[in-house]
Amino acid sequence: MLGFVMRWGAAGLLLCALLLAGMRALGAALPSSGEIRYLHEPGIWIAIPYAIDIDRGVRVQMLPTLHGSEGFWTHGGRYVVWRAIDSGTCFADWQTGQEVCIAWRPTLSRSRPVSDGTQIIYDAVEASSRHQRIYRAAPPDFAPEMLTPLDAHNYYNPTLSPDGRQIAFDCRGTDVSTLCLMNLDGSGFRRLVDEDMFAFGMLWSTDSRYVALRAFPDDDWNLTLVEVATGAVRLLTPNIANFSPWGWSADSARIAVITEVDGAYQIEVFALDGTHQAWPSPYDVHYSITWSANGRYLLVRSARFNGSRTVMFYEFWDVATQQAVHRIEDLYNTAWSPDGHTLAYGTETGELCFLRLEGWQTRCTPLSNWRLMSPLWLP
Repeated sequence: MLGFVMRWGAAGLLLCALLLAGMRALGAALPSSGEIRYLHEPGIWIAIPYAIDIDRGVRVQMLPTLHGSEGFWTHGGRYVVWRAIDSGTCFADWQTGQEVCIAWRPTLSRSRPVSDGTQIIYDAVEASSRHQRIYRAAPPDFAPEMLTPLDAHNYYNPTLSPDGRQIAFDCRGTDVSTLCLMNLDGSGFRRLVDEDMFAFGMLWSTDSRYVALRAFPDDDWNLTLVEVATGAVRLLTPNIANFSPWGWSADSARIAVITEVDGAYQIEVFALDGTHQAWPSPYDVHYSITWSANGRYLLVRSARFNGSRTVMFYEFWDVATQQAVHRIEDLYNTAWSPDGHTLAYGTETGELCFLRLEGWQTRCTPLSNWRLMSPLWLP
C-alpha cells in the first residue's frame, strides 16, 4: 500500500525549513490557507506528485515517481492521472495506493480524462471497430464501462459539467462533426446541436446551464452559446473571421473571448443579458483567457514577436476600465485559492508564487529547478 513518502534527511529538513520560513512570511502578507497539490517534472517522462500544507509550510511527496507525462490531479484531489510510457492512460489513488492503467490503446485525441472525484471518464479506441468511444472506470475494480453507442461515429474529448451530472463530448462521423450530451451513467444520450452545424470544442458555464462552443453554421466561425435544457442556440460572434480562447466568469453571467478580424485582435465580453464590451489588444498572439474569481479581471496569456523571438507573458486586464493593470513575465500553471482572493502559480525556474489581487502583492518560494505542473488548491 502506498502512502505519504516524507523526504526527510539533511536536504529534506533544510528544504522544509526554508519552505516553512517562506510560507510563514508569505502568510503574514498574503493570508491564505489550505493545501496545494501539484506534479514536479524533473525530466522527460518523469513526474512526482507533491502536496504543500500552506499553513505549516510542509511539502510532502504523496506517491512514488510516475513514469509518464501530461499528469494532473483530478477534481477533489484523490486521483492523479497520467500518460504512462508503455501502459496508456493510468491513475493512482493516493488514499489506497492503488494504481491502474485504464486505456492501453491509442486514442484519436489528446484529451485528458475527467473525474467527478469518484470515477474516471476517458476516451479510447474500441478494439473490434477501431472507433473512439467514451468509457468510465469506477471503484472498486475500475473495470472499463463503455458509455457511448456502438455505431459508426467517433466519440471523444469528454468534458464534465461543473455540477458533475452530465458529460459533453465531440461526436464525429463521415462529414459530420457535432457535439453530444449524456448523463454520467451514459443515459440520456442526445445531440447538443444539429448535425448540419459543424461544431467542436466546448466549455461549460460554471452553473452547468450553458455550453459555449466553436461552430461553423455559415461562412465564418462563431462562438456559439447553447442552453442545455432547451437546446436554444445563440451566435455570439457573427461575421468574425477567427477567435481563439474563451472563458466563463465565475457567476456564469459573462463570457470573454479573443477575436480577430483582418489581423487585428479584440478582447470582447458578452453578458447573458445582452450587453457587450470590446476593446483592442495590441499583441500578436493570444493563448488563453480566464476570469479572476471576483469577476473584475481577465487573465490573458499573450505574446509579441520581437524579430525571431516570441516574448510571452500574462496580463490582468481590468474589465471596467479595459486597461492592463498587472503583468507577470514568468508564469507556468495556475490555481485559485478556494476563497478566490489569491492566485498560486509556478514559474519556469521552479518557484511557487502567490499573488494577492488586492494591492498586487506577490511572494515566491523556490521549490525546485523544474516547473510545477497542474496545481490544484484544496481547502
